[in-house]
Amino acid sequence: MTVALMLTASLLLTIPLMAFLQSRHSPPADSLMELEIWNWYQRLAVFVSGLSFGSFLYGFALSGLLLSSHRPDHPDVALGYTYLFKIKSHEIYGNYFEMLVASPLWPWASWICGVIAGALAFSRGTKFSSNTYRLHIMAGVVASLVLNFAVWRACTYLF
Repeated sequence: MTVALMLTASLLLTIPLMAFLQSRHSPPADSLMELEIWNWYQRLAVFVSGLSFGSFLYGFALSGLLLSSHRPDHPDVALGYTYLFKIKSHEIYGNYFEMLVASPLWPWASWICGVIAGALAFSRGTKFSSNTYRLHIMAGVVASLVLNFAVWRACTYLF
């Protein structure tokens, strides 16, 4: 449910962002012949690789927050700390999303998704040196960070 919600929200939020980024980039008149035309699946593959990279970064940052000493030793429903899970050397309470991020599945899933999306983009002839590629990666990372933060805060109050 959480993953489906994240994917749906990320696609809905990034469509206007992608349109805005493309409208700002107008090539010079002499380089119109060199303008590459991407298919929707090339754009999606590069965007998904940006999403996975941003998801990995967010998981890394949130894992650092889980190690702090500001965590309660018992469940605290008011703050949303209802799930007990183990990290490194001790057990802490947190919300459902923090439990997912602390699991070993999170970094593996994000990297595997990014590698598959990058391989798909490469196999379809995407030029990795173009500005369009960089914009799609950046849009994916920004969308991932914003959506992961929103889901993390929502899980505090929902689960």
